[in-house]
Amino acid sequence: MDEDTSLRRTLILGNSGSGKSWLAGHVSARLGVVALDLDTIHWVGPGFTAARDSAEARTMVSTAAAAEHWVIEGVYGWLADAALPQATCLIWLAPPIAECLDNLRRRGQQRDGDQAGFEALLDWAGAYDRRDTSSSQAGHAARFDSFPARKLTLHSRQEIDGFLAGIAARRMSA
Repeated sequence: MDEDTSLRRTLILGNSGSGKSWLAGHVSARLGVVALDLDTIHWVGPGFTAARDSAEARTMVSTAAAAEHWVIEGVYGWLADAALPQATCLIWLAPPIAECLDNLRRRGQQRDGDQAGFEALLDWAGAYDRRDTSSSQAGHAARFDSFPARKLTLHSRQEIDGFLAGIAARRMSA
């Protein structure tokens, strides 16, 4: 299976601030596919204060994952589970937690959130390796370990850049 075929349904998991949205944007642009941020499914309205009904959210992800081509990214392992059976590639972004926190601080609050919500996000992201949920390091590792198709763990911006360069090189030679 060539690179583009294995990436036709790519799921990207990682901590908040790991670069999931950034990578998804680049992969989707290079492959000409749609990218979906699980935050837009999980949260309703502005900010990050009202969660969508979980059954409805899972249905929305399952529907999106039925498409022929996509890139889906997010931290929510329980939502990613709705896309995993259709995924052809799983990418786990696993930079150090300190780097994730620096990235979050650099980008600041998003989607009309408030300062209290941003501080809560920083606390939550800082506990990535200590939480025991589907959205934690352990939860992502379990999904990664059991994924039967192509999978990559990228630990640094250098590894991410190398991965993207590989996609570009293969597309140019095709």
